[in-house]
Amino acid sequence: IGVQLNAVNTSMLVTHNSISVAGIGSQGITIGGTAPALITYNDIVGASAGIGIDTADGQFTIQNNNVNDFATGLHVAAGTTVAANNLVFENNFSGNTIGVDHEGAGIIQASGNYWGFVTDDASFQAYFAHNAVLGINSGSIDVTPFLKDGTDGNGATVGFVGNFHTLFV
Repeated sequence: IGVQLNAVNTSMLVTHNSISVAGIGSQGITIGGTAPALITYNDIVGASAGIGIDTADGQFTIQNNNVNDFATGLHVAAGTTVAANNLVFENNFSGNTIGVDHEGAGIIQASGNYWGFVTDDASFQAYFAHNAVLGINSGSIDVTPFLKDGTDGNGATVGFVGNFHTLFV
């Protein structure tokens, strides 16, 4: 594990890091506990899962990150209830085998991200595992609109700033 956060009463922040992990079961960042978490402007590369959420009823914001070269970009563990006001926005999740594996309950708001696809064809649908049905049902993920262009407006600085000129709606 690159960074592991587990808090109940204190807000958690992970920002402006380059995190590289390797090995079976490795996660770049793991969030646990029920305190709010903000993960922003990080470059995360590795093996198993880029960001793992093992939080019961936790609020999280995941924004402006590069999460690449994992088996799963974002993993929400079974038994996790995603809070209604969570946000996964303006991240680059390209180059992962699976973009999101949502085994928990609740809707993940994940519009405005770059997934490495320019249409929502069958290969795009397969990029989201288990009960991550694209839509607005519990245990689903809302990914539209999403970025068609993965150009990083942040340049060589860590993190990702998306290009919102070309969107898939």
